[in-house]
Amino acid sequence: MTFGHKWDPKTKSWVVFRVGKDKHAHLGSEKGCLLLIKLIKQGKLPRSQDFIECCERLLSAEEYAHLGKSKGRYYNYKRR
Repeated sequence: MTFGHKWDPKTKSWVVFRVGKDKHAHLGSEKGCLLLIKLIKQGKLPRSQDFIECCERLLSAEEYAHLGKSKGRYYNYKRR
C-alpha cells in the first residue's frame, strides 16, 4: 500500500490518495494526512470519526477488517 497527499486548491483541503487506485479522501490539514497515513501503515484503526471514514474510503473491506484497535489517544489534527 502506497499513499500520497497533496493540496487541492479547488476544494481548499488536503487530499490523501492511494497510489495506483482511484481512491481518495479529504482532510483539513496536512498534519492530519500524515497522521492518517502513519496509522494505516502501522495497522491501527483510528478512533476519530473523521479518520475512520477516511480509512473506509481508502481501504478495501478486507484491508479495513485487518486494522487493529489503537490506544485511546487524542490527536489534535485540525490545528495548523
